[in-house]
Amino acid sequence: MGEHLKIMPDFKQEMDSEGVLYACVQGSNDAIMLTDEEGIIFYVNPAWQTLFGYTYDEAVGNTPRLIRSHHHKKSFYDQMWSDLLDIRKAMWRGEVINRAKNGKEIPIALTISPFRDEKQETSGYMSIAVDLTEKKKMEMKVHWQDRLTTLGILTEGLAHEMGTPLGVARGRAEYLMRLSDQDSLANKSLGTIVEQIDKVSKLMEALQNLSCENESGLQIPVDLTKVVSSVQRLIEGKLQLSGIQFSSTITSDTFVLAEASRLGQCILS
Repeated sequence: MGEHLKIMPDFKQEMDSEGVLYACVQGSNDAIMLTDEEGIIFYVNPAWQTLFGYTYDEAVGNTPRLIRSHHHKKSFYDQMWSDLLDIRKAMWRGEVINRAKNGKEIPIALTISPFRDEKQETSGYMSIAVDLTEKKKMEMKVHWQDRLTTLGILTEGLAHEMGTPLGVARGRAEYLMRLSDQDSLANKSLGTIVEQIDKVSKLMEALQNLSCENESGLQIPVDLTKVVSSVQRLIEGKLQLSGIQFSSTITSDTFVLAEASRLGQCILS
């Protein structure tokens, strides 16, 4: 490790006599790491140290395994080295998930390329890492919004196509209930049909409430118990299959200032 620590002054001088290029690397917002041909780290810039949480002294002398996560198999790294050693490619570019010192996993856009000596022989590798955390969050948000939009379209179509048939079925069932003996098996069966139709109708209403968008963006007093009940109706089947009990300690007539659909989305997520 001490041998590699001595490389840094030479590295600075070799960059250029004025230190301009070295200053650029030092001041870069991208995380830059240099290793020798054996993969031993001999330089990391301040941005790299900030991103991964390791100090310069902690990184130098180690290998990039220091920041590896469990997300990538050996075959992934084998292909990476295959590209780097391929004269026709002589570089690797892709996305990886690295792990910082505190255990946080960070999505990275990574570029690795070799640098050569005066004999044009590979003497080491430079990696440039760009933090994709915010980009991934935005992509997830857009993906979620797209799913909600699709859900809204499907729900509106289902409500339109199913509303009338369900209404007719419910009306006929209620009519037959009035004609039959209240204590008869037929009457009770018809009552079950009405209950199940109402359950489907409430489920459709819950889907509509969850997927609708408030284009005005206005926040209004929302009955929290109704929002929670809508979410519960959506997931109660899955909860039952998983043996999970759903309970709420929210008192009735509890209002919060929010957008009902987005509040439901937050609870559901």
